Amino acid sequence: MSSDYLMEMLYQTHVHCTKEPTFTFELPFTKELFNKTKYKNLVKDSNNLDEFVNKCYEKYQERFSHNPKGTLDYNPKTWTRFGLVAIINSYKSNSNTVVFPNGCCTQQKCPINQFYQIVLEEICLE
Repeated sequence: MSSDYLMEMLYQTHVHCTKEPTFTFELPFTKELFNKTKYKNLVKDSNNLDEFVNKCYEKYQERFSHNPKGTLDYNPKTWTRFGLVAIINSYKSNSNTVVFPNGCCTQQKCPINQFYQIVLEEICLE
């Protein structure tokens, strides 16, 4: 079995478990810092979303270069979308936290959770 095939299986399993999460990761959220215009531009233009994904993933690679390759690296766009849905849900419900779905872990050192942190930072910047 090739490593690409194993990564694909792991990715599919992780995504499936994240859609119906048994684990979540929570971060503080300040609604006033949320950049609604940036969010709207991301959801209506796939090129903007792709640029946002690339920016977030580059920051992740810079900060967490020691992390082993995993499902985040396989498709960061998937995890960006999960993150953005969690963020907009928190915004709409006036929550002071964002509850991110994660199909495997609640630890802050989890690569997916580290990436969610970056997505949240980036959507709250000008």
